[in-house]
Amino acid sequence: MKTINFNPGFSEGEVSVMEVKGLDITQIRVNRNSGNIDIVYNSFDADELETISYVKIKEMVEENGGTYENKKQGIKFLTNL
Repeated sequence: MKTINFNPGFSEGEVSVMEVKGLDITQIRVNRNSGNIDIVYNSFDADELETISYVKIKEMVEENGGTYENKKQGIKFLTNL
């Protein structure tokens, strides 16, 4: 998973707005001390996936609607999401 810092794209009065398109957002994190807002989203990197066990790769492939054949195919499937 990757995290990006909230950067307002435009304002609507007192509200800063960030449009998010094409991301599978899993969390929005607010740091109460700094006021930073981070968006956590699914994005699979082949190098990161190489270090994960085939069991976890299989689980991730199936969670994302794929059919697991082997680790190499699973990594390819996840990086093409």
